[in-house]
Amino acid sequence: MTRIKLHKTYLSIEELMCRWECTMFDMQYITENSDINVYVRPIALEAALLPLLSCDAVNALKKCPLYPTDIHRAFCTPQTPILVSRFRNAAIFNKELQIIFSDLIILTADVEQYEKDHNDDFILLSPDYREFILHGETLHMGNKQALIIKYLHEKSQSDNPWVHGKELMKIAGSESWKIQNLFGRHKNWRTAIKSDGRGYYRFNNG
Repeated sequence: MTRIKLHKTYLSIEELMCRWECTMFDMQYITENSDINVYVRPIALEAALLPLLSCDAVNALKKCPLYPTDIHRAFCTPQTPILVSRFRNAAIFNKELQIIFSDLIILTADVEQYEKDHNDDFILLSPDYREFILHGETLHMGNKQALIIKYLHEKSQSDNPWVHGKELMKIAGSESWKIQNLFGRHKNWRTAIKSDGRGYYRFNNG
């Protein structure tokens, strides 16, 4: 099966929630307090405003974020359309735009900058644990390696985070005898996995 890596210029609120493993309340707090800018999905702007405004004017609005008060209304009534009559940094906008919660987006560049500024210890980039950020470093894993990372990450939140290497090999369905052999081509695997030197391993989250 071919795995395609999409390079998207923006993310929806739901996509960012999955990426950061946070709640809707967390996202509402971050966006309402202008910690990160929120924009309107380009296709929503074009569909609603191109008949009324020039292409240049619509393209200019794509670069103008929403005000916190409008973001708040969109979060509070996600299924109900709201009317937006102003944009931050918009020179002139004397129309009304109807949007719903799913029209909200956040630019990928802003997301990456936010992650850099806050230096989160662990950021999951794919639900299957094949790609994640740990201690500021982006790691890419294969299927078997990702199974081990996922298991160790879940165990790290328990009272006993250490797991014997043989158990990890069984979880991954690997015929390798040593975890070093399984992770051999993943040169930075020790960024994610810590050893006690006696055959036990844990997720390296601090």
